[in-house]
Amino acid sequence: RSASTSTWSSPVTLGSPGAEPVVAVNASGAAAVAWREFNSTDERAMAVVRPGPAGAWSAPTPLSGAGIDTDTVDVKLDAVGNALVVWRARSASSRPASTGVWESTPTVVSGTLAGDDPRLGMDAAGNATVIFAGSDGSISSVQSATKPAGGAWGAPTPIRESNEISNDSVVLSVHQSGRMVALWAESGPTRLRSSSRSAATASW
Repeated sequence: RSASTSTWSSPVTLGSPGAEPVVAVNASGAAAVAWREFNSTDERAMAVVRPGPAGAWSAPTPLSGAGIDTDTVDVKLDAVGNALVVWRARSASSRPASTGVWESTPTVVSGTLAGDDPRLGMDAAGNATVIFAGSDGSISSVQSATKPAGGAWGAPTPIRESNEISNDSVVLSVHQSGRMVALWAESGPTRLRSSSRSAATASW
């Protein structure tokens, strides 16, 4: 639906049945959708992209390899339509708007955590941040990693370390300016925790 009308377009089919679809739309009307698709043997992270409000959706593209438990997917777009998808095991794939082609091999963010429940944020310039939670066998933590526009993922840094962290509770919101807020839940007693970061610093 455009901003100038209250009428929705006719429904279209984007892909095979899956779970937990997520969608991102930028100011120009470009859109990307990612989801977990199941078959008889495994599940895949899938994505489709629409270049603008008048454009057609791309064919579904599998982003993760066979036999990978994608667990959770998230997708974001920057102002010019560059797309990025993340999923479990600290995995990510990008699609430059200039080529319209997803990376043939997913990028794996360094680290030792399983990377449960990843959440992705991206500012208007294409700088991306992912947060995820998990345990290294001795302590649980919420960690973040950042990918500058056109660059590579940096090493994860801890936002919070505590065995009271709920590994499937993280949330991230990133403003177009680059300011961001992370949320997660902890037990003992149950509470919601928050940390923020400005665009000018890498410190939470």
